[in-house]
Amino acid sequence: MLTGPTPLALNYCERLLAEDIFQETWLTVIRRVQSLRQLDAFVVWLYRIARNKVYEQLRNKRMVSKLNENIVVTENETESRAFSAEDAAEVHRCLKLLHPQHKEVLILRFLEQMSYEQIAQVLDCNPGTVKSRIYYAKRALREKMEA
Repeated sequence: MLTGPTPLALNYCERLLAEDIFQETWLTVIRRVQSLRQLDAFVVWLYRIARNKVYEQLRNKRMVSKLNENIVVTENETESRAFSAEDAAEVHRCLKLLHPQHKEVLILRFLEQMSYEQIAQVLDCNPGTVKSRIYYAKRALREKMEA
């Protein structure tokens, strides 16, 4: 039975694209594991490799476009209503409809429960950019759910 970051990485890859990317990710990990300098950085390093594989595949299929990252988030959102199983199913359905960069930040933050700092390391950006992407991803998800 698999434990630790392995099933999480598989779930991440499955949600974003396909199991074959998971296999390519682990081949890369095996080939490059000696380059890992800090053992505690393994999870972020693994997700970074997985992300690169996913986006390589998406670029090859011309499915990725750039997001505007020059937008500053000023609103503070709060959610207070109860969340049902039906709500969860609807979120997962609509999550599949989002732009890949929106989908990935929501998956990493809310399903994989990564910190902003960990997500920033995976995405190779600063935590402020992560917060901005999450804000706009949540807004996009809400629009899909209301449609």
